[in-house]
Amino acid sequence: MIALDTNVLVRHLMGDDPTQSPIAHAAMARLTPFRPGYISLVVLVETLWVLRRSFRVSRESAIATVRALMETRDLSLQEPGVVAHALALAEQSGAEVPDALIAALAQGAGCEQTWTFDWRAARRLGMELLAGS
Repeated sequence: MIALDTNVLVRHLMGDDPTQSPIAHAAMARLTPFRPGYISLVVLVETLWVLRRSFRVSRESAIATVRALMETRDLSLQEPGVVAHALALAEQSGAEVPDALIAALAQGAGCEQTWTFDWRAARRLGMELLAGS
């Protein structure tokens, strides 16, 4: 298995850099189901942040991108069941995938609640909004 860094994954997905994107495409083409690329949760979240903020990819397109990564035989995602659950939460609630991933991981760990200052995550995912007195 070959671990992928965010910058390689983004260059491959977006094809935006005339020097690095072709290198990323060629490297990704060398992956196989027997020697897959590994995408950690950190890389997945960073990639989503870059796609949403730098490339202005829609939330729906970001979700579709993660689904496509999960379906690619030459890739292996860390905690695929948790990622699938997070995608379902994001689709049902309208939340961002990284927020849904936080909620899914917390649920899987048996947490009774997730505290946040993010009112959108609180409203959409049932997290507890912390407020001053």
